[in-house]
Amino acid sequence: MATRCSITIRTKLGTYKIYRHHDGYPEGVLADIKMMLENDHGIGDPEYFLANLIFLAKLHELFFEMITRDEKPVFYKGGYGVCSLDCWHGDLEYKYTLYEDGEEWHIRIEKYDFIHKAWKEIFRGKLWEAIWLYVKPEFKDGCHIQKFLFELLDDIHLYLREKYGKKEKAKARQ
Repeated sequence: MATRCSITIRTKLGTYKIYRHHDGYPEGVLADIKMMLENDHGIGDPEYFLANLIFLAKLHELFFEMITRDEKPVFYKGGYGVCSLDCWHGDLEYKYTLYEDGEEWHIRIEKYDFIHKAWKEIFRGKLWEAIWLYVKPEFKDGCHIQKFLFELLDDIHLYLREKYGKKEKAKARQ
């Protein structure tokens, strides 16, 4: 069964929320947040941060399927969604709430206790402390957003500049 979660960012300007259908345990979610922060995707603008999280996870899934499967990739099916603040998936196992506290980002992690039918806070503190606490060595390079994605994007950028960059510059001069 998939481990579902919601990821919410609260700022003075608003609250934004997404849904993640699988790998919603702290090791996976925090590994992906870590990858984004290490690759210049700051949380400063939560709308863009969450949109980029979804985009990069989907892009990673597409590349992974292209590399590992013979059939046509189906990366567009499920996985993530944008939620209204009152949306509720009845089978969520974790909730993550990121919020600013002074100049630092903090996170509150809650786990659902299906026996007692109640949410239990399992962590509240600085985001980087949660990352160091939960991200295990096997997730050091990410979960849905892995380090190889950024390396691949760098390679694609160089390839496109090499193949098309000079031609486009020549056309622009004419």
